[in-house]
Amino acid sequence: MFVLNLIKSNTLVTASVGSVFLILLGFTDKAYATESCESPVAKIVSVQGVIEIRSANETAWRAAAMNTMLCTGDMIRAGSHSNAALRLSNESMLRLDQRTTITFPQSEQDKATSLLDLLRGAIHIITRTPKPFKVRTPFVNALVEGTEFF
Repeated sequence: MFVLNLIKSNTLVTASVGSVFLILLGFTDKAYATESCESPVAKIVSVQGVIEIRSANETAWRAAAMNTMLCTGDMIRAGSHSNAALRLSNESMLRLDQRTTITFPQSEQDKATSLLDLLRGAIHIITRTPKPFKVRTPFVNALVEGTEFF
């Protein structure tokens, strides 16, 4: 009889559903939370294997999730047998190969172009827009203006 009364009363059902939602929201893993920044430099659009990110103000790595926005100062890395795809702010597609680490440093000098540091590994960039961006590595610097770069 109590169950029937609960089902008949819309307010009690709504309150119960809302309470369950709030409880479940509290148990959500931090890895799936999307951080926000004023102007994101990239968005994670594909994750395969072990992909981790570290925000500029953090020291620990955490698991990356789909649709996570990356900000200047953030780092992302792909583990062994892992890869990820990012949509950059200039609408280019960036693919991280396994054992690759990149960072998006803050660039006060050139706000018009995107900038990333390839610390190790390999990246594949496909762009269909005329918006250039810079890539820095320990050995060479590149300015991507074409349609594809590996």
